[in-house]
Amino acid sequence: MSAAENKNRELKSKSNSGGYIWLLFLAIVAGGVNLGWGVIQGQKNQDRLTKAGNLRVLSQQVAKNASEASKGNPEAFSLLKASVKEFEAQYSHLTTGDDSKGLDPSPDAILNNELAQVGDLWQQMKRNAEEISAGRETVVRLYQISSELSSSIPQMEFLYTNVQDVLLDNRAPAQQVMFATRQAVYLERIIRSFQKVLVGGEDAETASENFDQDVEIFGQILTGMLEGDDMLSSA
Repeated sequence: MSAAENKNRELKSKSNSGGYIWLLFLAIVAGGVNLGWGVIQGQKNQDRLTKAGNLRVLSQQVAKNASEASKGNPEAFSLLKASVKEFEAQYSHLTTGDDSKGLDPSPDAILNNELAQVGDLWQQMKRNAEEISAGRETVVRLYQISSELSSSIPQMEFLYTNVQDVLLDNRAPAQQVMFATRQAVYLERIIRSFQKVLVGGEDAETASENFDQDVEIFGQILTGMLEGDDMLSSA
């Protein structure tokens, strides 16, 4: 084999090797790009999983704060508002993305199924939460009244017991003793009806009517005992 042929074969071998090296280089670059994309997508999926977990925790907080707010806890209203706002932000990141972190919207398969179902449930929960928040002043005031009644009615019952004793000791007419005794009964009914109104439910409307009626009759009897009233016998 001549020197020229050896030279050509050597050049061809180097050329082939160079070609293989370029192919390997391109393969490594492509692999690096895919790896980088995979890492990015993996990070995005992790972010979505984190936000999905946040939604579960926030929904529990919304339910808890709504329950506490409906019981007249003033601080719970602020917590309820904050938890609703945060839930909406986290849910929006999953549905429309989060530009601040380069997070794209969730895949259509998730958007149209799981996230759609969560969205429907959330709208119902949000409406309930907004109704509770809108009635903040009323709810808080009602529970304040309940607290005042709970502390004052036992005292009033004690005083009416003393009134009965005084009436009996002074041989007052039986009708006056009866009215004094009935006042204690009305007091019990008033607080019981008011508590049913606060709890709500099917009996709330009836309890409200009973409350109004008992308060009116109690007031009439009290006024009659203080000022005298011939019509008390019809109470």
